[in-house]
Amino acid sequence: LRLALGGLVVGLLAVTHPDVCGNGYTAVNAILHGKWLWQSIAALFIFKMIATGATFGSGAVGGVFTPTLFVGASLGYLFGCGVEGRRLRRALLRWSGWARFSRRLRMRH
Repeated sequence: LRLALGGLVVGLLAVTHPDVCGNGYTAVNAILHGKWLWQSIAALFIFKMIATGATFGSGAVGGVFTPTLFVGASLGYLFGCGVEGRRLRRALLRWSGWARFSRRLRMRH
């Protein structure tokens, strides 16, 4: 029953936001190259976190590494948008957020 509920949650999210599915490399690459608006990244961040939580909570097979990269890249970008920095600063914040979350993940395993 848990597995079915997790699949239902991810499936419903995927109907409206297909980017929540998959490994997340495409989304991370788009964020690192600044191809999305901050509103799109914020929405995808929320939906990706819900989908990842539903996947892990239901016991389904899913990775931890690429959602972590996505979280770091998106939070770094959103923080950069909030401080209203130059383009270079935003790029550095995306990369530093990405590196910070991936380092934290490696330290736990």
